[in-house]
Amino acid sequence: MRRITIGRRGTVVAAVTAGTLALVGGVAYATIPAVNGTINGCYRNSEDDQKGQLRVVSDPTACRPNEVPIAWSQVGPQGAEGEPGAPGTNGANGTDGKDGVSITTAPEPAGASCAGGGVRIAAVSGVNYVCNGKDGADGEDGTSGLAGQSCPAGSQVVGFDASGVILCNDGGAPPPPPPPAPECGDNPGNVVYDGVCFHVWQVYELAVGNAPPFGRGVLLEDLLITSVGPSTVTASLSPPPNPQAPNDVEIELGELSAPALGSRVTVLGTVLAMNAPDNLPPGVAARLQGRRFDLVSGP
Repeated sequence: MRRITIGRRGTVVAAVTAGTLALVGGVAYATIPAVNGTINGCYRNSEDDQKGQLRVVSDPTACRPNEVPIAWSQVGPQGAEGEPGAPGTNGANGTDGKDGVSITTAPEPAGASCAGGGVRIAAVSGVNYVCNGKDGADGEDGTSGLAGQSCPAGSQVVGFDASGVILCNDGGAPPPPPPPAPECGDNPGNVVYDGVCFHVWQVYELAVGNAPPFGRGVLLEDLLITSVGPSTVTASLSPPPNPQAPNDVEIELGELSAPALGSRVTVLGTVLAMNAPDNLPPGVAARLQGRRFDLVSGP
């Protein structure tokens, strides 16, 4: 073994033996530095000619009474974050894509290409057809929901509940027969279906005072939707026949879906108020309960 002694002027005392790890008397000595990178040493502080000597040890408890244990690390503290690098240069522009293929469609009458008609699709690559399917076979006749149902003796059937079960009276006089079906006729012009018949509905010009009575069904053509609320929409004749007169129509939606703002519609409705300044706000010519909107053009 060699002993190297360095004095107070920066000297270091180190014991160097053959091999970093020795097994003496069955005891294994730790390595220098330790696993966590720490280096332990003993600094001599005695008042003699060997004061200031430093020796490296594997265990700080190995320091002698006239030595002070000290430690340092092979790895220094985390350095400060560096300045951001300069922005990179823009990448090169990509190449232009290829032109798309023009496709046209047209109705295809029934014939050799489509037995039931369809759509003709023409492109650079050729012509193809999308044909209508054939009508399906008729379904089987259903069984009567009245099978096995009857009223007690002396009572009559007066109707049906929501599930189709017959309703019977208490045995009194039978209910009057329903009114005869209306004679709908063949009506040209502004024809509207009211659920039973198709009727001709008069077109009213609101701004000139042509007011139908309360509860009357009216058809208002080509109205411009100017505002849309949660339960009402406002429509306007545009251009108005008389700019000085009330021109807006306030329409309660009820169960109807609101048309889009800026769209033009034909409105079928029921009169709630018309040309009555005492119960309509300024500029409003009519208030209706909407029954149907027919789109004339989009916004």
